[in-house]
Amino acid sequence: MNIKIIFIAAALVGCCNLVYGQKKKQRPPRQDVTQSEQLTAEATKSNRAYVELHDGSQFMGEIISDDLELLRLRLIGDNEIKLKHGYIETIKREGENFSFTKKGRYNYNSGVFCNIMPLGLGVNIGVGGTYMSQLVLGYQLNQRLGLGGGFGVENFSAEISDTWFSYAFIPTFAYAKYNLNLNGPRIYALGKLGSAKVINNWRAQNINLSLYSALGFGVALPSRWFGRLVLEFSNSFVLANGIINGFDRSGNSFVSEFDSLMSRSTLKIGFAIGQ
Repeated sequence: MNIKIIFIAAALVGCCNLVYGQKKKQRPPRQDVTQSEQLTAEATKSNRAYVELHDGSQFMGEIISDDLELLRLRLIGDNEIKLKHGYIETIKREGENFSFTKKGRYNYNSGVFCNIMPLGLGVNIGVGGTYMSQLVLGYQLNQRLGLGGGFGVENFSAEISDTWFSYAFIPTFAYAKYNLNLNGPRIYALGKLGSAKVINNWRAQNINLSLYSALGFGVALPSRWFGRLVLEFSNSFVLANGIINGFDRSGNSFVSEFDSLMSRSTLKIGFAIGQ
């Protein structure tokens, strides 16, 4: 009798598991709903666009409809505007190449960029100073990472054995930058590595530079057109050796050799295209 009860209980448990399993298969997985919501959100986001007219007027908002005659655009303040295609110069849709900020400006996410820094001034405390300029060309691989190369002109001033001297050089380098944030002004870390050639010096001779590198940070301000203002703070390093011609405190001339790693910090302001 006990054996029969056990078999009957086992059969009931098996039936319950079978029914529950069938219902579980019929229930739509929550993951599909989540993916659908994500696709809807991405589709909504991709409707945002930047529109420029022939007269220079600019609008940014969400595209409601777009046909052969009219473009309906919902602006940031929920106002709706209708634009005839005959008056439209360009329509830039948000996507892989760029993304919009909350104030209607945009940042580039991919493509070629050019960074022009006409002047950078030294910000060192104490002995020595520098000035520099640079030109960088590169490609933004994604929203975070950009790679390229460039060259510039820098001038280092220093003091060794109570003697001031300076030298100007041209660095050529590989360049990398990494965006630390994606919304609003983009703050990025930067690095440079290459070599340098001396072009002028004062109170020194036979100066050789074997290595050039730099580390720092920058910020690219978003804008409503292809160019933008860029600020960079970086510290440059050079391995230098040479000979100093100077005078001691008694007025006697002397010659001294030096071999050292020199570094100088600069704050640069410039203009960028596509960054």
